[in-house]
Amino acid sequence: MSAAPPSLVTVEYQLAPAELARVQIMKVLRKRLWMFVFLIALAAYLWGAIGPHPMTIGLTIAIPLYALALGAYVWWSAAERDSMATFGRRTVEFADELIIIRLADGSESKFRYDHMQRAVESRNFLELRMSKTRTIIIPRRAFATADDLDEVRTLLREEHLL
Repeated sequence: MSAAPPSLVTVEYQLAPAELARVQIMKVLRKRLWMFVFLIALAAYLWGAIGPHPMTIGLTIAIPLYALALGAYVWWSAAERDSMATFGRRTVEFADELIIIRLADGSESKFRYDHMQRAVESRNFLELRMSKTRTIIIPRRAFATADDLDEVRTLLREEHLL
């Protein structure tokens, strides 16, 4: 394993429900946008080819229903507003072989780098993915300086996560 900075700890932060919803929406769009575009293109093609037919009308109804289903998924995943694990105040420490999450209530969770699947960096967040359903979301504002974020990026590249 590579050595992380001796004590790289984020400032204490709290993830807002709107931030979690934004991350979830972007995740859904990255994975399922092709389906939405495909349905619109298919409906437009069929409507032009055969006109108002039960199949084209059904697709026209299915597209907004699909969008509603995606919205319901995002709402459901962000609905645990009382969850300390999801929305509690926390710091994240990038230690030698572990990432340590310390919640304001005193509890902590430790994750080894080799148990992570990958890291994804967006404009506002750094996401550390352990599985399809388990992600650590760290807002960029949680890093005290740009150099701290660069050190974490370097560490994640060395661990082949970013």
